[in-house]
Amino acid sequence: MQQSALPSARPPAGHLFRPRQKFLALTGWRSGEALTLRRADVDFGRRTAILGDTKTGRSIRPLSHRAVEILRGVRTAGDLFFPTPSGRKYVHFGRMFRGLIGDLPHDITSHVLRHSFASLANDLGITDATVAALLGHSSGTMTSRYQHSADAVLLKEADRVADATAALMGDEPAQGAVVPLRGLP
Repeated sequence: MQQSALPSARPPAGHLFRPRQKFLALTGWRSGEALTLRRADVDFGRRTAILGDTKTGRSIRPLSHRAVEILRGVRTAGDLFFPTPSGRKYVHFGRMFRGLIGDLPHDITSHVLRHSFASLANDLGITDATVAALLGHSSGTMTSRYQHSADAVLLKEADRVADATAALMGDEPAQGAVVPLRGLP
């Protein structure tokens, strides 16, 4: 079993993660995807984000309960969830990441959070195909072009990885759960 990178990077007690960094750790998203996330991209009811312009094109992402909690708590005047203090999109996230997290070796970047997310998902026994879907890797199927929300399996797995990540960061256990709908016509 491969050991994820997060346990060795556990912060000191009382360390406060900023919403941007925590969101990246809990979702495995690329920093550019998170920093350009607009309110119009998120369907809170379905816990889904539809990203129109990612490295692999249009992408539908499940949002864990923890990720939704972060997004609901973000208060900004504009459409972006994670703007600069002046309300614009971040251009040099790497410098900002280092400034907020602390003195890090040069090979530790925000992208390490994406790798840690994937490694932890693997440690939890989540299939490669599901991890790929959580990370937004292109599936290339025609069906995926017509989907507008994440399914219950992806939501459940997003919650599992986010909960495990949050536990490694010292957070309390999650309170939410995926509730299957029954008896619909």
